[in-house]
Amino acid sequence: HKELYLIEYLKVPVQVIPHLTEEILLSSFYNDIKEDLKFKIVGANRKIRADLPNNLEVEYLKCTPTTPMLEVQQVTYLNNGPFEYVRSRHTYSKRSVLVHSLYNVD
Repeated sequence: HKELYLIEYLKVPVQVIPHLTEEILLSSFYNDIKEDLKFKIVGANRKIRADLPNNLEVEYLKCTPTTPMLEVQQVTYLNNGPFEYVRSRHTYSKRSVLVHSLYNVD
């Protein structure tokens, strides 16, 4: 049994990635977007905040209702608009976030 360290909530508009399957999500999501669909990922916005866990997170992350959580909300963009909305939820003791920004990259 592997210990979980995050729960991720993902929304992908079906208009943008119409053939998305659970198999693709669990294995080659970004590769499928870049190689098969020939889309270019051009950037992302991230919002980072602290919060308390919900009931699902308490159960799966084995934490208490008062355990501090780190939440990273991300919107990822293709050259034709947003394609991915993600909320990653981590307990404070199991994860950190490094933000690396690149500018003027072709």
